[in-house]
Order: sequence, then C-alpha cells, then structure tokens
Amino acid sequence: MAAARSYDELKVPYIGAFYASFVFEEDVDVDTAHLLMSLWDRLTYHSLSTLAYFADPEKIEERMYIQAAAEEEGLEMSPTLAADLRSLTDLELLGVRRADGQVTAFGSTWGTVGGGDTTLFKVAGSLAPMKLGETLIRLAELNQIPITDKDKIREELSGRPIRQP
Repeated sequence: MAAARSYDELKVPYIGAFYASFVFEEDVDVDTAHLLMSLWDRLTYHSLSTLAYFADPEKIEERMYIQAAAEEEGLEMSPTLAADLRSLTDLELLGVRRADGQVTAFGSTWGTVGGGDTTLFKVAGSLAPMKLGETLIRLAELNQIPITDKDKIREELSGRPIRQP
C-alpha cells in the first residue's frame, strides 16, 4: 500500500525490500517497525540516496576530501542536499562519527566547535548512519542504490563535479 501511495517510483523496490524483510528480523521490535514504516511517506528517493551515500564505507575518504576542498574554496552544498541532511539528522537516521568511532546525534552539542559555528556542512565528512538509519539501510537494502545516484549526492555535497586527486 505504501508503494501504491508513493509519488516517487524509484523508492518502490526499496519499500518492497523493507516490507519483505522486517517481519523476519528478530531484532526489530514492533515500535521500531512502525516508526520506520511511517518514515516512507516522508523520505524521498533523494533522501534514501543521501542516506546510502553517507553509509557507504568506501566513500568515507571521498567525503573528507570533499569537505576539505569545499571549505578551502568556499563552496556550498546544494540546498536540496542541505535540506535532506537536516531532515535525516533530525530524524536521527544520520549522526556525526566521533573520534572514538561512536555515532552521535547532530544537535546542540555540535552547535559550536572552538567557538565557531558548526553547520552540517562542516561535519559532512563525519556524517554516518545512526542505529535507526543502519536498520533502515539493512531492511530496505539501500546498499543496492546505483552508484550513479550516489555520485549525484557527491556532486551536490561539493557544489560541483569532483575530480579525485
């Protein structure tokens, strides 16, 4: 039913994977399943691609490079990606990976670093899925999102196409 209501046809295979898998997951309780089901109407395919990009361990170094290069050159991420990142962090699907490897919520504790304002862009290289995000990624098989769609997120993050050194 959620797929039928969806305006974003690209989400349909991932919605199907989610519904086909969550009933067999012993570690997903009823409340978590209901919460994740309610998110499908709020998340666009772009949001899912964003979550998949920031969950991809092969893209960690790339994200750090993009963040550093963009800060140096004064570039900004696309407004669409900025809105998606705010939404994904507000929903606690994405958080910030600390030096000790733990992923914590992006919120008031990240408001300032060294007396300066810390925006999502300034920690974009450290964004990673939180527990709920990991569950959604696993159940919906978001690792299957095509690399071309992840590449679009990469370009939006930097404000321009990126050439790797």
